[in-house]
Amino acid sequence: MCKCVSRLSVFFVLMFISEVTLALPFNTFDPRSMAMGSTGVAVDDPSLAPFFNPAMLSAADHSKKFSFDLILGASLIDPGNLHTNWTTLSDIGKTLPGAGTDLNTNSATLSSNTTVLSNNITALSNTIAAIPAASTIIDANSAAAALASLTPVATKLGNVTNSMATVSSNSTTVGNNVNTVTADITKVNQVLNSLNSHPVQADFGAGVVLAIPGREWGIAIYKDVWAAMGGALVYKDSSTVTTITTAGTTIGTNLLGIGTATGTATTDLNAASTLLNNAIAVCSTTAITAAGSYTPCQNALNSANTSLNTAKNTVTATSTTVTANAGNITTAAANVNPGSTTLQSQIHIRGVAVTEGGVSISHAQVSNDIDWSWGITPKVMQLRLYDATLATSSKVSNLTGNDYLAYYSTLNFDVGLAKTYLSGWRTGIVVKNVIPQSFEFKNAPSAGATPVANGSTLYLTPQVRGGISYEYPKWFTVAFDADLTRNDPAGLEDPSQFVALGGEISTSDWTQIRAGYRADLVNAARNVASVGLGVSPRVPNFKTHFDIALTASPDIFKNGLDGATQVGLAMKFGLNF
Repeated sequence: MCKCVSRLSVFFVLMFISEVTLALPFNTFDPRSMAMGSTGVAVDDPSLAPFFNPAMLSAADHSKKFSFDLILGASLIDPGNLHTNWTTLSDIGKTLPGAGTDLNTNSATLSSNTTVLSNNITALSNTIAAIPAASTIIDANSAAAALASLTPVATKLGNVTNSMATVSSNSTTVGNNVNTVTADITKVNQVLNSLNSHPVQADFGAGVVLAIPGREWGIAIYKDVWAAMGGALVYKDSSTVTTITTAGTTIGTNLLGIGTATGTATTDLNAASTLLNNAIAVCSTTAITAAGSYTPCQNALNSANTSLNTAKNTVTATSTTVTANAGNITTAAANVNPGSTTLQSQIHIRGVAVTEGGVSISHAQVSNDIDWSWGITPKVMQLRLYDATLATSSKVSNLTGNDYLAYYSTLNFDVGLAKTYLSGWRTGIVVKNVIPQSFEFKNAPSAGATPVANGSTLYLTPQVRGGISYEYPKWFTVAFDADLTRNDPAGLEDPSQFVALGGEISTSDWTQIRAGYRADLVNAARNVASVGLGVSPRVPNFKTHFDIALTASPDIFKNGLDGATQVGLAMKFGLNF
């Protein structure tokens, strides 16, 4: 059992890396869009056009000559609340090895002291038979003979009493040690079960955009990098750990039972030892001479014999209890054999990194007093796919190298339409990644070999999204976006279909406050709320702007930051000329 304890204390440190859930995002980490619920298909912002809808380069405010923006962001998705469970696991990780060491040490001590007790009981049994009956004490010679037989019995009885007390204390200590270890392992098992199949994913993104909007023709050049790495435990050892904890509970209960039984025996042995020592004192020559009678000696010897018989019966009953409990312990320990304690869970890490660069082009025209614009974004995509499945005993160094990497380069494009109405309303629709494609994850069959397809596939499928916005110039903007298809963008997570609502209020010509909400119609656990701030001070010849956005799952309002299953942060610095 102790080997299992040490394995588990190391194992749970690795529990958060396994089968990952990833998807190529529709949008980037642009903070204005993020703060407004990740809307952007119909939002007037040239820097958003390459990522949301290229047609907006010609539908945007024509007074914006061009813009240059730097974008940086990151997010963490933790649906299993690993970050809150980590404290529990960390605390157990600190105490469990020590508890296991104490268990090993005290178990060895108990075994040694049990042997001593057994030997002392045997020695006592051989001398008790020599104690004379009280009726034999009739003169000085018989009293002296009785006294001579009582002294070694008293010594050996004291040895048994001390040994029994030690074994009682040891059994209770080891029983408590076992229960402590069992309770810790049970907590680890409960936490790992709660984390099973819940992915932990970290996303990172950065981008640069140079946009030149125009009514006739608009153009934008951009490049961005997006990466996600993470994992979700596929926990296969719950039944194994339950076998260990069930055995531990049985062992602990029976050890405490032995402690109780031997404690009762110790009490009776102490009483017998007291009466026997009293008989030795009363039957001494000095005591008999002073009393002038053998009666006190006879009475003391009767009491000592009665107490010894009581103690003998208690020790016999204790022996029966100890034997039965020891059998239960042996049976329970036999259920925890090396074959049943082999950990089956694996470490499976998966990641995707995409570098994307392209040129967005748009054109506008008027039809029936309504402005239409269309746009297209041809782009080059470079993909890095990482997939490693390792045993729980693997070292962290085994996660590096090219054995689990696959490299791809491809071409694709996005197309979009936008329509602007005189009343301030605007609608848009976009199709991203028009050309469906698939890419294989790979693993090396042996260290250093050429990686080959491992059966897992990343799919790039067309993503269709529509949007509507209303803008009251220099005062406020509201926007609504909706996925028009139920998407599984990467083929690695549950399908998703987002709807988003957001708005922006200009408190002055150079300050904007933003808020939004994005809901997943398929999986409510992916819902997020967002807030943001924009600052746009004017300087001669151009206008700078700095934007920041924060996102978090709605449970942050109930449990604070520690209770949030998703958090994100994005920043942007740009210039408008």
